Amino acid sequence: MSDLSIGFYKIIYDKILYDSILNDKGDLFDTNFAGDTMNSFNHIANMVPECGKSRKQRTPMEEWPSYVVDYFNRYHCLANFWILPSDVGRTLKGVLNKALYAKDYMDRFLMMVHDWYEGKYINKPYNNYFSKFISWEDFLEKHFLVNDVYVSAQGKVATYSCSDSPKKIIDIIIRKIENRAEEISKSNAAERLYKYFVDLKFIDN
Repeated sequence: MSDLSIGFYKIIYDKILYDSILNDKGDLFDTNFAGDTMNSFNHIANMVPECGKSRKQRTPMEEWPSYVVDYFNRYHCLANFWILPSDVGRTLKGVLNKALYAKDYMDRFLMMVHDWYEGKYINKPYNNYFSKFISWEDFLEKHFLVNDVYVSAQGKVATYSCSDSPKKIIDIIIRKIENRAEEISKSNAAERLYKYFVDLKFIDN
């Protein structure tokens, strides 16, 4: 997690996080709140023959189709970052593991989260995290996922991962990342983010 992303998290999750995600030693302040990538790269790249069928067998970028190169250059961005328990987003452990059970697809994972709020997981795993979002609707709102970002205004998850076309999936993911950026830009966090980027000299005042 870069200093830039830490500052971003502190602004958009100011009512959820402690003072920071990291402590003075640079370790996670609380493993229930770790920065994480929403849509990943490798699982989708593994579906494209020109890219190699695993991370270890990844071919040189020069051999990738242009749409995969474009996705690789765009997916690792602030609008594709959020906070999750470390076991859920950064390991292959836990009953809600995003990579193991949802293949890092946001539609599949969000349906798992919906099931959590519906009480379908015994003993409510990761309650320290999910209790920060008092309902399914609150979870969506605080993560900027509504208004057809990943979920409709009626709370229905938009499914896309069932497609057998990596290009189609990538096109949808990029659009959803852009839609989330727009939702954040219209939120109460926008003014503070603008000042943050000005102070970092990323944009002119």
